[in-house]
Amino acid sequence: MASLSPILYVILFPIGLLVHDFHVSKMDVHHNTKTSSWEVTLHVFTDDLELAMNKSGFQVKGVGSTSESSDTDEKIGAFLQKNITIYVDGVLQKTKYIGKEEADRFDAAYVYFEFPSTASMKEIKIVNNLFFNVFNDQKNIITVTYKHKLKGFLISDEKNIVHSFSLL
Repeated sequence: MASLSPILYVILFPIGLLVHDFHVSKMDVHHNTKTSSWEVTLHVFTDDLELAMNKSGFQVKGVGSTSESSDTDEKIGAFLQKNITIYVDGVLQKTKYIGKEEADRFDAAYVYFEFPSTASMKEIKIVNNLFFNVFNDQKNIITVTYKHKLKGFLISDEKNIVHSFSLL
């Protein structure tokens, strides 16, 4: 029986590398003055995204892989609109899903969406409820860049999912 331990270790160790023990997303919100729009990049683990989407009724399989279905992007866009809401000066913004791509890590993805900006803005409020329905240790990092100023916030529990950033 002792001789099986090294064999099992060799088999099971790579599987353990595929599982991550922390649950975090990072959302970068950047104002692009050239296009008069807000560009959002969301960095997520694809297995977390898939699990949360399935638990929320957006049935997907193989997100980011060759086996994903043709309507996955549409479902990701709808899922994000349900779980991330953005207000500028108190007005709810309609976000447009752009797409996704594999991140540097094979188990993560960058997800992109945008929304238009107005000439004068005083405040942006972000409600980010991503993955709290799945993981009780979820952390969501938000950064906002406006006029070369960077502001950030950490959402560490579902009671604290709303944060406002002054743009002045």
